[in-house]
Amino acid sequence: MLKTVGKCLAGFLYGGCLYHVSSEYFFCLIKCEGDSMYPTINADPAVNDHVLVEKFWSSRRRNYKKNDIIVLTCPDEPEKLICKRIIFVAGEDTPKTSPSVPRCHVWVEGDNKEFSHDSRIFGPVPLGLVQGRVILRVWPPRNIGWIT
Repeated sequence: MLKTVGKCLAGFLYGGCLYHVSSEYFFCLIKCEGDSMYPTINADPAVNDHVLVEKFWSSRRRNYKKNDIIVLTCPDEPEKLICKRIIFVAGEDTPKTSPSVPRCHVWVEGDNKEFSHDSRIFGPVPLGLVQGRVILRVWPPRNIGWIT
């Protein structure tokens, strides 16, 4: 009996470690709230979309491109994660920065500009705040699919 309990606890510990490493460094699920990315994300106002965020390749290589949808730490509220689209990358001119987006920064905006708190308010975002690239909607089930 004690041996079975020990194996069960070891299995939980192993599973917990595997979950932590995979969600911290490779992939994680994020619940997207709000209307700022409508209609790409949260097209149904009654249900918040859950998305799969790829962290490893995009963050290690920092190869974010225009139109990528990313999850980032909000510059104004560091305890909050937000989901936005990259509009400009380093070196490109924007309506609000002079002369261009700084090196190692991106300019992000929501698809639903009227309801978006984004770079138009807080300016270019350092790549260090980017958590990863959104690749797949996993909830609600009727809307499962790749995010582009």
